[in-house]
Amino acid sequence: MTMFATESQAFTAESLPGVGAIPEADWTRLFPDEAEGWAYYAAVERTPPAGFRFEALSVRDVSGRLVAAAPLFQITYRLDTPLQGGLRPLGDWLHRNVPRLVAHPVLGLGSPLADRCHLGLDPTLDPATKQAALGALLAALDAKAKADGVRILAIKDLADREAGDL
Repeated sequence: MTMFATESQAFTAESLPGVGAIPEADWTRLFPDEAEGWAYYAAVERTPPAGFRFEALSVRDVSGRLVAAAPLFQITYRLDTPLQGGLRPLGDWLHRNVPRLVAHPVLGLGSPLADRCHLGLDPTLDPATKQAALGALLAALDAKAKADGVRILAIKDLADREAGDL
């Protein structure tokens, strides 16, 4: 758990083992009427695709109210994946002999199994507090990446409505 403070607001950000660790009512308040809602994430987290690990970030205000949340995923990505044809054996050789050269952990905001990046901000927040909560969420993402030794961050399918909050 990490504390973040701005001039006017304090937040607690936490990395969780998945969206299922956030109370369903809290998640649904940030994402009302979503087909890919809490139940969807809780189900897919139980059976992740090979090589993926699912997590979530939550940001709470001083009263403990959830003000921001997002799913996360981790995977080790091979930078040689695009190599095809005659170059493919070179990539495979590098991966076998010096895997740290081509295989790197990636921490992604969003989910590889969702149509868009579910980046939730409490709709009752004023614009300045919403920006501060988003800042705490992104700072927590950065802190998690550093703690896990991840140097590549990704945002998977950020829709216009979430991008407007950035």
